[in-house]
Amino acid sequence: MDRQSNLLDILRLRSSLLEKVRLFFKERGVLEVETPILVHAPAIEEHIEPFVTNYPDIDGRPLYLISSPEYAMKRLLTMGAGSIYQITKVFRNEEEGRLHNPEFSMIEWYRVGGDMEGLMQEVEEFISSILGFDRANRISYAEAFERYAGINPHTDSIERIREVVLGNSLYPPDSLGECRDGWLSFVLAYMVEPNLGFDTPTIVYDYPASQAALSKVRGGEMPLAERFELYLNGIELCNGYHELTDYDEHIKRFGSANDKREISGKGRLPADKLFLEAVKTGLPECSGVSFGFDRMIMIAAGVDSIDKVIPFTIKNA
Repeated sequence: MDRQSNLLDILRLRSSLLEKVRLFFKERGVLEVETPILVHAPAIEEHIEPFVTNYPDIDGRPLYLISSPEYAMKRLLTMGAGSIYQITKVFRNEEEGRLHNPEFSMIEWYRVGGDMEGLMQEVEEFISSILGFDRANRISYAEAFERYAGINPHTDSIERIREVVLGNSLYPPDSLGECRDGWLSFVLAYMVEPNLGFDTPTIVYDYPASQAALSKVRGGEMPLAERFELYLNGIELCNGYHELTDYDEHIKRFGSANDKREISGKGRLPADKLFLEAVKTGLPECSGVSFGFDRMIMIAAGVDSIDKVIPFTIKNA
């Protein structure tokens, strides 16, 4: 079959899945929303580089393309929008490969009053409704590392992790240095993820507190980030949080992410003042998830590369 016929088949599949997605949320009373793609401040994340435009905001500073609609959607939550979802294009600079295209489609939704357990259950229902899976397996981050890498990700030293990595004939980049989370991310990508979600979707939950991003951290002898990821065929499909609501903690987390960016030579990013002001007024208790729509189409179409399900990628736009 030629590329043109394949393209048309993929467009029909995308359309069919979009209908299912919208029906799923309609039946649950979740409001569909739209928020801007051009914003005055990007998401501040250590490993995600935003696209900067030449178009200025009212203060003459450049606007950015969103890497996630998170901040604007949470502003809607503070206005009383209730549970909401969005299907949108997002952009991440310098990401291209089998599972990455700099421009891709994301489904993001927020459940007011929801916690991590409730959101994991809804994600299971979502993947069942859209792709027909009966259930999902669940495994903690610690259990996954111990099972597939023989590492305790919460207590093992960098030296122990390095020993395991090199013992498996893997060669990490020198840039990992003494960054423990960097080593854990490497192990996750090369030793854990390739084993996840075959035959049955797998949810990995309870990440290290150091990887909380904007999720709540559950206290205790071993503090854990209340976040999870869903895997199918070794592919990460979504990232979910029991959302952080504390204003002061948001300030700290943004500062920490910018410090890490500066250390790695990426440079600091401006904080979204409108988002922070909204959080200060009161972000309701909620849970939220970002879901890779193109990757889900890969699973549905049975293909091994994202460029086979995006009509015109950066290579042929």
